Amino acid sequence: MAWARECVDAIVAWKERTGAGISIFTWLTINLYKMLDLMHKMWKAGFSLLFIGIESVNQNSLLETARVQNVEVLDQAVRTIQFYGFIIAPGMIFGFDSDTETVFEETLDFFIDVGLIGGDPSFLMALSGTPLYRRMEQTGRLIKRDEEVTVRKKIETNIRYLQDAEFLKKGFVDFIHRYTEPGFQFARFKKHLDLIMDSDTFVPIDRVGYGSPLEYLKMQIKDAQNRKMFMFRIAYLIRKPSTISAVLKAWWLTRKCSKRYLGLDIHLNYWLYVWTNIGLKYWGIKEEDFDIHSVGEDFDFNLLVQEIGPSKEQPLEKQKRGE
Repeated sequence: MAWARECVDAIVAWKERTGAGISIFTWLTINLYKMLDLMHKMWKAGFSLLFIGIESVNQNSLLETARVQNVEVLDQAVRTIQFYGFIIAPGMIFGFDSDTETVFEETLDFFIDVGLIGGDPSFLMALSGTPLYRRMEQTGRLIKRDEEVTVRKKIETNIRYLQDAEFLKKGFVDFIHRYTEPGFQFARFKKHLDLIMDSDTFVPIDRVGYGSPLEYLKMQIKDAQNRKMFMFRIAYLIRKPSTISAVLKAWWLTRKCSKRYLGLDIHLNYWLYVWTNIGLKYWGIKEEDFDIHSVGEDFDFNLLVQEIGPSKEQPLEKQKRGE
C-alpha cells in the first residue's frame, strides 16, 4: 500500500500549501482497519466517506466471494474505521449460494451491533464478461432478458438462486420494512454515536463540500431536480409522529455528543440521507415488484462442483472473486 500512502501524503502537502479544504469519497477494502497510520493521514487529507464492500455477514458467503479478510474480524474492522471518524457506506448483497434463512435478520442485527449508518443492500448479479457470469451461463443459472422489454420490475436479477425465490422476495420486503422503521433507524444511529463517544482516535470530518450540511442544503435548493427530491425527503421524515420523534431524538443526541466531538452533524446528515433514500426508493414495495428466480426442482447440484473448478482462463483464486 505504499502508493496509497504516497497519494495521501501528496494531498496533505497540497492542502498545507494551498490552504484548501476538501472532502473526499473513495472506495477501498476493509483491510484499512489494520493500517492505523494510513487512516490518520487520510483524515488529514480530507477523506470522509468510504465505500467498503462488506458483501455479507454470513461467514460462508464471504468465503464464497474469497473475501477472507472479512471473516471473523468484520465487527472489529468496522468499529476501528469508524473510531477514526470515517463514515462507512457498506456494500451488502443477498443471494449468495451460502446464504441461510437467517441472513436478513443477521444483516439487520449487524447494522445495529456495529453502528453502521449507511447501506443500500441489493441482490447478487452476474456482470457480463466476469467468471461469475460464465459459470452461471455454463450451469444454466443465467437469465438473459429481452432488451426490448419496456415494463420492468423494481428489482430484477439475472441469476437463478439456490434459495427459494419466494423466500427471497418475502425476506427482502420484510427487511426493507424493518430497516426503514424509525425505531430501527434511531437504534443504529445511537449505537454509531455511542461507539464514537468510546473512541479516543475520533477526528471530525472537514466541514467542506458534501461534508458540510449547509453546503449540501445550498446545492439541493439551487437545482430544480435536487430541490424536488429534497422536498420528498422532508415529506418522508414528517409523515408520521414516530418518524419525527426519531429525527428529533437523533438531533438532540447529536448536539449532546458534539460537546465532546465537533462535526457530528455531518454524521446526522448522512444518516438522514441514507434513510430517506431507501425509504423513497422502496416505498410501498411488495412481492409483485420482483422479477427474480431460483433453480428448478430438477437442478443438478453436482454442477456446483464444476462451477467453482479452475478454468483455463484464470486461477481459482480470481474466479472466486468474480473477476
